[in-house]
Amino acid sequence: MRTTEIVRRIEKIALDTPGIIHVAAFAGLSGATRTQASNAAALFPVFEDPEVRLKKGLSAAKITGDLRKRLSALEGAFIIVIPPPSIRGIGTGGGFTMRIQDRALVTILLPSSRSYHPPDYLAQSLLCSATFHAAVWVS
Repeated sequence: MRTTEIVRRIEKIALDTPGIIHVAAFAGLSGATRTQASNAAALFPVFEDPEVRLKKGLSAAKITGDLRKRLSALEGAFIIVIPPPSIRGIGTGGGFTMRIQDRALVTILLPSSRSYHPPDYLAQSLLCSATFHAAVWVS
């Protein structure tokens, strides 16, 4: 019962945070282990569309920081706000693998560095931008 009460309070705080339009809340789910735990919860705030929130100056990092600040005042729970993944559908906790096939058997010359880089350098540079959704874990 206590977990549910805290989840409701977190959900209200999240919904009062500018840029968040909906929250999916799961009392009894450990976000860290994806297992059932009566003293844990996972909440997944949904942000406004980027076109809407960016006009208001609400980047994903700003929303996440604001949410973290608001939740820090809440007593009775250990709360972690996880930034949303850079690429939708690929989480920030477990990592992922990307493979690029060099069909032409060439490496890439980058003008700024005047040196050749293999295709895996490109894979790393592809991970620099995207849009976001956040996660809140409680235990």
